Amino acid sequence: ITNHLADLIPGATEIDASLVVAPLSHGAGIHQINVVARGAPTILMPTERFDIVEAWRLIEVESARLAALRRQDHHVAALFDAIEREKALRERDSKFTQHVHFHLLVSQATNNGLLTLMAQPTYKVLQNRFLRDDLAVDFWSVVDQDHELIAKCIEEGDAEGAALAMSDHLANIRSSYE
Repeated sequence: ITNHLADLIPGATEIDASLVVAPLSHGAGIHQINVVARGAPTILMPTERFDIVEAWRLIEVESARLAALRRQDHHVAALFDAIEREKALRERDSKFTQHVHFHLLVSQATNNGLLTLMAQPTYKVLQNRFLRDDLAVDFWSVVDQDHELIAKCIEEGDAEGAALAMSDHLANIRSSYE
């Protein structure tokens, strides 16, 4: 197990997490042993089929929690810069791109490359398949307010507040992806 950990997930600790999005095969189970050996939680999808929005929620809430614990000053500055750029934009695709950038910055603030890696394809699927064209007029204003609260919690090192703010944010915007 130690060699496997060193090769595949060096630096993994009990504050990392594993998201299982499909049934575990024997091979995947071997990889899962490494996560268990470090005492990290395993998050199982609560649905029988792959639900991209639910997977996104699981990744994002944990990312916000870890970001509040691990962030550095440059991460916080980048988050607030991203919010200001997002507020200045008007066009839907540009706003979405900046919205994704904010979320990627949150994942980068975790200093967990796996979370960042997992988040990127999720955003691509959400943008290409799910983001509705008929968004409410105040949709992006709500997104901006949510992002400000998330960033403030991360800045203050409030892990539970950041996780709750992210969870609330995703609940606020879930209908735009269904």
